[in-house]
Amino acid sequence: MRGGGGDDDLWAKAAELERQFEGYKRRVAERRSSSSAAAADRHDGDGDGGAVEVVAVGKGRRYDAYVRRRDEKLRQGWRARMERKEAEMKALWARLDVDRRRDGDLAAGNGKQA
Repeated sequence: MRGGGGDDDLWAKAAELERQFEGYKRRVAERRSSSSAAAADRHDGDGDGGAVEVVAVGKGRRYDAYVRRRDEKLRQGWRARMERKEAEMKALWARLDVDRRRDGDLAAGNGKQA
């Protein structure tokens, strides 16, 4: 019988978690609607209480701005690194071509002398 009681506890916990998740989804939906309302307030120029909503939503915007800056910085670093690698490879290929031409000239010169 004890195993059955444990199952009941698990089911109760699952139901509680589902209720909490539903509440979370409602709060997220409310934030989204309030953020769009706050954005509309800012565009209209009305400042009645919109600042409180902007502060609540601002953390997400600041993080998004941080992520955009970080990603751009990483892309610039990757671009610079790839450009350096491409320049290095072009220099190596040019050196290889020069060496091949020199070796070809030497081989042709040796063939004429023999």
